[in-house]
Amino acid sequence: MLNTLRRWPYFKFYPNDWLTSNTILLMTASQIGSYIMLLCRAWTEDDCTLPVDPATLITLSKWEGTIDEFAPVLACFPLLKNQKRRHYPRL
Repeated sequence: MLNTLRRWPYFKFYPNDWLTSNTILLMTASQIGSYIMLLCRAWTEDDCTLPVDPATLITLSKWEGTIDEFAPVLACFPLLKNQKRRHYPRL
C-alpha cells in the first residue's frame, strides 16, 4: 500500500485519542518515547511499515530496557497479513 500522503512532511496526530488511550496510559515514558520513534520511522518509509525483527525495532526506537518491557510498544505495530513487515493501522 503506497502512502499517497508521503509527500507531506507530517502525519495526523489526534491529541484527544492519544491522551485517552488505555494503551498509552499504561506505558512508561520510555515506552512512549520508543513508540513515537517507531511511528516516525514508519512514516519515513514509502509504505509506512517497519521491519519484523524485534531486535531491529529496539535499535531503531532507541529502547534501553528489556525485551519484555518493550512488548507493549511492539504490540502497537502488528504484522501485516504477509508477515514480512509491521505497520501502524492509523498511518
